[in-house]
Amino acid sequence: MAIKFYKLMDLLNRKEMSKGELQALTGTSSATIAKVAANKVVSLEVIDKICKALDCQPGDIMEYVPDSPEEWRGWNNMNESNEMTKDEFIAKAKQLGYSDTAITNIIKLHDEAKEKGINIPLYIDLIKLPLKINFQEFI
Repeated sequence: MAIKFYKLMDLLNRKEMSKGELQALTGTSSATIAKVAANKVVSLEVIDKICKALDCQPGDIMEYVPDSPEEWRGWNNMNESNEMTKDEFIAKAKQLGYSDTAITNIIKLHDEAKEKGINIPLYIDLIKLPLKINFQEFI
């Protein structure tokens, strides 16, 4: 499925809230929360409950992420004019509350792709990519 809920997991981590606490706030079952955590299909009612409980918008908890390598190959054609330096990227990511591990993983992806001749410009939106994706199949 191309809808990913990694933003929700990031939000919960930043709020220091567990999935169990989210379940209690939303009145949903543990199975429903497990489906969300596994990026499975859930109803709009569940998304509505989560947004109400966390006082946020759907875009704050989920994002469309292409499934196929062909869709990801578009990264190679991005306009470089807005690319950040590594230092700018790190500073902005830290300002947004991302962990050192997440930042390091994105920088590592960027460097490995560059070594293989694939340009993945450093944009702050790049940090939104789910780190569980096997990028090796795309590179």
